[in-house]
Amino acid sequence: NLGTATTKTDAALVTGHSLSLTGLTPNTTYYFKVESKDASSNTSLSSETSFTTAALPVDATAPVISGVQATNIASTTASIAWNTDEAANSKVYYGLVSPLATSTAFTVSNSSLVTSHTLGLTGLTASSTYYVIVESKDAANNTGSGSQYSFNTAQ
Repeated sequence: NLGTATTKTDAALVTGHSLSLTGLTPNTTYYFKVESKDASSNTSLSSETSFTTAALPVDATAPVISGVQATNIASTTASIAWNTDEAANSKVYYGLVSPLATSTAFTVSNSSLVTSHTLGLTGLTASSTYYVIVESKDAANNTGSGSQYSFNTAQ
């Protein structure tokens, strides 16, 4: 139905025609007709044809985690900071037992997609060694995990 179609026009009188379309949705079929009009207003309309835009590339790469460190360490609190090479969410698994089992560890998380991550841990025990594993998932749900890291709380 051309009554609801979007149109793009070039008024130049030429024999070779080309128009660029922008703002199209990936992996979508578009149907179109072209119309030409000469200097005497004689009009010619093509038959309907179609094209499909390319799909976005599939992201199958997990975020790379680097620079894991404990900061602002006190007797019952600490912050865990790290970086990722792409925007991703933040999750810290932590506990007092090594090797740390993520299935039974305490967790803290943030769903914001960022590349610089910091999460605060509270309710820690003074003068204790805590074990930490950080995890980040990108928008395509690819998961990156850091190696186990440890720090000691203050007295």
